[in-house]
Amino acid sequence: MTALVKLNLDVPNQYKKVIKDLICSFFVILLFHVVVCLLTDGKLDISKAVSGPLLNDEFMKLIISVWLTILFYRLTVDMVVEVNVE
Repeated sequence: MTALVKLNLDVPNQYKKVIKDLICSFFVILLFHVVVCLLTDGKLDISKAVSGPLLNDEFMKLIISVWLTILFYRLTVDMVVEVNVE
């Protein structure tokens, strides 16, 4: 499958991984925000998720949001954006 967006960058090859990591982190944070807003109407209380009882509802919402974000990134963005270093 051919990527929709190809970044042809004139940088040393050693920076390819750094650039891919920056793109990945940007999209993961953006997608996580969207997924949390859609799943919880923006009302996810992170403090209850990490300090409340074991496997509480807030924690499960957080885990599901993270899984959906990573799944969406791997299935779409990772295939759509390609970084080439020349």
